[in-house]
Amino acid sequence: MEGFDFKRTVREFKNFVLNYTEQEQLVREATCNDEKEEIQEALMREIAKGTFTVEFKGIMAIIWKRIKDTRIWQHPFKCLILLEFLLLEGNADMILQQVYQKGNFEAITALTSYTAREEQHICQEIQGTQGNSNKVRSQAQKFLLFLRESQEVQPDAPAEDD
Repeated sequence: MEGFDFKRTVREFKNFVLNYTEQEQLVREATCNDEKEEIQEALMREIAKGTFTVEFKGIMAIIWKRIKDTRIWQHPFKCLILLEFLLLEGNADMILQQVYQKGNFEAITALTSYTAREEQHICQEIQGTQGNSNKVRSQAQKFLLFLRESQEVQPDAPAEDD
């Protein structure tokens, strides 16, 4: 069965059964746990457009669910990439409000000390065992730095201690 992608088929089945909207499906696709670490820019642009519509709440619900899903390292990793893109290209004011809501900012901050589940049981001395965890931690630090730098440019950005 050449070309059959089992994960994609399961994702499409879940999309149908759980009645996800088109925008929610795009977020699930962008933040899926496939091997590719980069997200297609065209896909992120479509999601960014959706942040200006009534789909905003559904888009962000999937993002926060996946950021907090630390069982699969690709979910928080790709969500951080997507969030940064959405802050640049999407409805930044609404997204920032969500980022600084209680629990969300803390979830992002917690990712700076992330350890992938599969790596928790592997001997730390084996070279390269922390690769995926490092990717998530690094992306979380990069995102927090991006937030700080964007606040310096926009002094009316929300304070972190809401």
